[in-house]
Amino acid sequence: MLKQKHLSQRIRFMTNSLIIILVLLNTTIQVTKLSRIEVENAHNNVKQTLGITQAQFNGWVDEKKVFLETLINSIEFNQSYLDLDQLEHEIASLSGTVKDISTIYIGTNQGRLIHSDYWRPSADFIVTERMWYIDAINSDTFIMTPPYLDATTGGIVASMAQKITNNSGQPIGVLSIDITLDSLINLISSSETDEGLYAFVVNEAGDILMHSDPTLAPQADGSMINLDSTKAKYEDFFVTERANEAVTGINAAGDSVYSAFTLVPNTDWVIITNYPTKYTTQTIVLEILVALLIFLGGLIFSTIAIANFVKKYITPINQVANSLTEISKGNLNINTANIPRSSWEIDTLTDSLVVVTNSLNMYIKEISDILLNYANGDFTAVPQQNYVGSFSAIKTSLTDISHSLRELLADTNHSATEVSTAANNIAESAGELADATVSQATLLSEFKENTHNIATDIINSIEDIDNSYKSISEMAHKANESKEVANNMESAMNLISSSTQEILKIINQVEDIASQTNLLALNASIEAARAGEAGRGFTIVASEVRELSGKTSEIVKTIYDIINTNLDSVKQGEEMVALTTNVLDNIIEASRETAIVSKNIRDNALNQRDALQDMTSETNRLAQDISKNAAISEENVAISEELSTQANILKSKLDKFIID
Repeated sequence: MLKQKHLSQRIRFMTNSLIIILVLLNTTIQVTKLSRIEVENAHNNVKQTLGITQAQFNGWVDEKKVFLETLINSIEFNQSYLDLDQLEHEIASLSGTVKDISTIYIGTNQGRLIHSDYWRPSADFIVTERMWYIDAINSDTFIMTPPYLDATTGGIVASMAQKITNNSGQPIGVLSIDITLDSLINLISSSETDEGLYAFVVNEAGDILMHSDPTLAPQADGSMINLDSTKAKYEDFFVTERANEAVTGINAAGDSVYSAFTLVPNTDWVIITNYPTKYTTQTIVLEILVALLIFLGGLIFSTIAIANFVKKYITPINQVANSLTEISKGNLNINTANIPRSSWEIDTLTDSLVVVTNSLNMYIKEISDILLNYANGDFTAVPQQNYVGSFSAIKTSLTDISHSLRELLADTNHSATEVSTAANNIAESAGELADATVSQATLLSEFKENTHNIATDIINSIEDIDNSYKSISEMAHKANESKEVANNMESAMNLISSSTQEILKIINQVEDIASQTNLLALNASIEAARAGEAGRGFTIVASEVRELSGKTSEIVKTIYDIINTNLDSVKQGEEMVALTTNVLDNIIEASRETAIVSKNIRDNALNQRDALQDMTSETNRLAQDISKNAAISEENVAISEELSTQANILKSKLDKFIID
């Protein structure tokens, strides 16, 4: 049986487990909730910063757009394009009046360029082939070029251009303004916070146009860094449907960030805001650490509280349990004075333990005294105390035992007298049985000897029958072999008859050939006679052939007569072989029947032999049993005499107990 845990251990285990589960569950819920909140806050910060930056960008672009459209409307309304020299003076006077606009210039469809700084391009500078000119001519609104290195100022600028049309709506040129990006760069830098939130601008090709980090911003030579050349990973990021949506990515430094982007209207510029995920992670980790500290503190507090509870309320129960264990081992000397009575339940339990101990001591002492009297032969003692509850059955049982023992002694005394008389009778019967057993043993010995002689004679007869069975079987086997020889002879005679018939057929054919040869020779003689002297030699040959044919016919006839005689002889041989086969079949059948009868006689004799052997074995066993019975009978005589003696002794002792 497995050892059970103490109640204190169970309370500690269950309470600690419950506290651990509750704290872990609460911590998990809080951490999950905090993680969700922190991630949502991070996403909101990213999108909020993106919205602010986008609004500032849109305001900056709208300001330049309004200036550009106002100037174009004025030129088109006043038809200032008709006098380009005067128009150049006008745009020169406007240069510097609007913040961030460094230069103003117009390219005409005739290939002329007028500039607010009166700058004149080189001969290879073809206005109509410049991208800003081509894009503006093909657009119905203004266009914004990527940042580039300005040829006049040497600074990084971007151009905003829009076509100029005449009264007929035909384009006559393009008005373009160069805008310095200092304000936008300052705007990007101002979006950066101490928590790591920042914004930057790239084009659709991934070139970084503006960045608060000087190492990533466009260089003095106009070169720009592409995101693909950094550690940045914004996979599936630049999709219009995902604009203003916060996602997780990797920035140029290789750090994980929450990112969002938006497009600047009428440009290929993309504003991106990043917020490092490490700040959110740090907040979550800090919350987990705080939860762990709270968990450990709660666990320590609960452990101390449970220990005090166990010491005050469970330890007394353990002491009572230990006392009951001692009682179960037979130790009734229990001291309950050292058990602290810290509650009503423990006080009641301790009092009950004292009552049980005292009652058991009184009951056991009285029962021991009664059993001691029984051991000394005094069966008159009965319980005198008041046995309560289930113990009352013990008092009833002891009283019944006392009464039953007294009745038993009286009955035993009477039975002892009868046993003594019966023992004498048994002794006399045992003596007579011993004499009869000796006589039976003698008769059985003679029967055993006679049975052994009969069995020996039968076994010898069985051996003779067995030899006869073997001879008959051998004769039947030889008859079978003779039948096989006769069968083979009959088959050979049949083959000879068949062969002779075939020879007759061949002789008939030879005779037919001889007849035909004779006929042919006759015809040949006739034809030779007709031929006269020329056919005389052929006539002689034909005569010889006829003579030879006649001899052949005579020989064939002689052979035919001989073969017929052989056929008659073969037929008689076949009849003799058939008679021989029938005789052999009769011999074989008679031998088989004789063998079956011999086998049955042999089997019956063997069964009789086995039965005689079994009877001999049983006779031997019966002789042994009778010998044992004789010995037992002699022992019974001695036992009967001893039983009679012991019955007398028992009777005298019982008389003494009854007298006492």
